[in-house]
Amino acid sequence: MSNTVFITGVTGNIGGKLLITILDNDPDTKIIALIRGESAAVAQSRLEQALRVLSPEFDTALIGSRVRVICGDITQHQLGLTDAAFDKLASEVTHIIHSAAGIQFTLPLDCARQVNFVGTINVMSLAQRAAEIGQLCNVAYISTAYVCGDRDGWIYEDESVAPRQFSNTYEQTKFEAEQYVRTLMPTLPITILRPSIVVGDSQTGRTLTFNVLYSPLKFIYKGIIRALICDPATPLDVVPLDYVAKVAHHILFRAETTGKTFHIVAGAAEAPAVGSVVRHFLNYLGQNLTGVNERVPSLDQSNDGKITGNPRTLQLMAVFDPYLKVTRHFDNGNTLTALQGSGITLPPFAGYFDKLLDYCFAVNWGRTLRHAA
Repeated sequence: MSNTVFITGVTGNIGGKLLITILDNDPDTKIIALIRGESAAVAQSRLEQALRVLSPEFDTALIGSRVRVICGDITQHQLGLTDAAFDKLASEVTHIIHSAAGIQFTLPLDCARQVNFVGTINVMSLAQRAAEIGQLCNVAYISTAYVCGDRDGWIYEDESVAPRQFSNTYEQTKFEAEQYVRTLMPTLPITILRPSIVVGDSQTGRTLTFNVLYSPLKFIYKGIIRALICDPATPLDVVPLDYVAKVAHHILFRAETTGKTFHIVAGAAEAPAVGSVVRHFLNYLGQNLTGVNERVPSLDQSNDGKITGNPRTLQLMAVFDPYLKVTRHFDNGNTLTALQGSGITLPPFAGYFDKLLDYCFAVNWGRTLRHAA
């Protein structure tokens, strides 16, 4: 039986890369992509634009032959579709990937909830209808490892996380959405995937977003901040986009993965320390950019250091502080077990970090991409 995969969030990093990965590896699989747009043409243009960034060699002729674009909105009842269109979609899909999310850390809580919580409820209503009238095999919900909030220490895949508090509205609303999804696990074939900090492609550095890891490095490069308040030994769990897509793709089509949670993370042994990331970055700047030694500030990475800068910069840095300060390790036992024999391995951070930086500077930290759009 051929598969039909319904995906949300294909104009974003994970959804877009997953679409490409499925097309490259599953020639008989068709994809239905839900995209916001005033018309099908506008929605398709948004998709093509995103895919050209992630993979310039992508064959856009596949959109129309193997990828069907549907105009819709996850925040709307029945995804903004008519009753007939909603039921037709539910009867077709064999797999659902819900990767759409409001990823901005500073969104007001009600706005973040509308996308991340209400949007998830609406996608799961499609899954419930598909289970009733169709041939649904798996529903992959793309959560985040940071539903753990401000918890430190070990975070396990199979435990019920109970954060004391959240660092931002993104974490809080993804936690709320994941908790809702868990209530449906007894009746639906659900798989929860929790990536950690997702950076660009390990081979090309390409990415659609420049946040979390990228923003503090940009502030350092521009001399906007003079110090980071953190323990240099704090682990920073980052994973490249292509690894996330390969792991998610591999897990999606395995029946035995339903009902489980998978951390798509570097893990305790592979996560780089904040101090080594900053040192590598400064070394990169010194080797690749003329005159950079005059622009890059010296860094005091001790716990007694002080971040200096204008109020807006301090506000932005406060958003990223928890990821630089909290020492935690993500268990990935379920993921490593599922990957046995697949040949999928996590590339070492030191082996691809320069490629991320090369791409950053090539597109001016995303400014070139925004202007092109």
